[in-house]
Amino acid sequence: MVMADVVVSEVLCFLFNKFVKCPKMQLKNVLVSFYSEDELIEAKDVLWSDVDKLDLDNMPRKITRSKGDNRAKIVAEDVLELIVLLDERGCIGKLPIYTARNLDRIPPVKVEELEIFCVSKKIEAVEQKLAALEEVNLTELSSRIERAVIRLDAKHDTVCEALAKVNDVLSSGAELPPLSQAPLTGTIIAANDLGAEGAAVAEEATSQLHSSEPPQEWSRVENRKQRRVRLRGTANKAVGDGSVGTVVRAVPRKPVLAAFVGRLHKDTTPEELSAYLTAEGMKGVVCRKLKPKNGETFRTAAFYVSCCIESRDSFYDESRWPEGVELRDWIYK
Repeated sequence: MVMADVVVSEVLCFLFNKFVKCPKMQLKNVLVSFYSEDELIEAKDVLWSDVDKLDLDNMPRKITRSKGDNRAKIVAEDVLELIVLLDERGCIGKLPIYTARNLDRIPPVKVEELEIFCVSKKIEAVEQKLAALEEVNLTELSSRIERAVIRLDAKHDTVCEALAKVNDVLSSGAELPPLSQAPLTGTIIAANDLGAEGAAVAEEATSQLHSSEPPQEWSRVENRKQRRVRLRGTANKAVGDGSVGTVVRAVPRKPVLAAFVGRLHKDTTPEELSAYLTAEGMKGVVCRKLKPKNGETFRTAAFYVSCCIESRDSFYDESRWPEGVELRDWIYK
């Protein structure tokens, strides 16, 4: 008589002894309630190792489950599904004999008591969570929240006061005193409560107010997922119409509309864009593709586009441009 191999695994010992006596759902509930996640993963690895030794055909691929709240439940389902498959193929008798080294790790319940056992385990888990909540000092927690709210309100008032003083100085048009005597200095010191970054921003803003150099240009951040054409109206400007002088003379601009057109497909050519706009009723269309500077590469194409002044209505009509294209007036430097 040939003795079968013996493998120590409390999980598999319990499963193979109860598999034919209990419904699959009850077994899964017991596995998840009684065994830890590590024990279930170890049992799954042991069973797959023994199945690989059988060299069976058309077996499913072993899946390693990632960490998550339901990992133990999913691993238990994997083990049960593998046992069901082996039972359908009549291969359970070819597996080793699974035994237990520690009987305390075998659920001490009868078949008819499995449901009661699962319910009691769930009640025990709920009681542990309630006990953990009772240990939290709600009064102390509420006090901490109130103190945090007070600090946030104080910082908010400090920022609002600083902005109000900045607006007053800018709107008054008065000459600013030296930085060391500026009325905003105290506000900046108070703003240090906002952290090093907040203080640095406030200091930089105050330095620019007192600097003779023009402030750095601000850039506007737009949502790239916005699915419509964004148009910018023409900037306010004045055009001289006085008498022609002999010393100071102007070079009149050609009456055309010019704009920056961006977010087109990178393969778009000037000829294709020009033909498209002409077909939309625009006259005198001129398109020039803009090239990236300093060796940069972009995923979209941008163009300088101009047309006759009488095509203004068509030029600024969003419905005449492809969806997602950005259009803004060209700024001559």
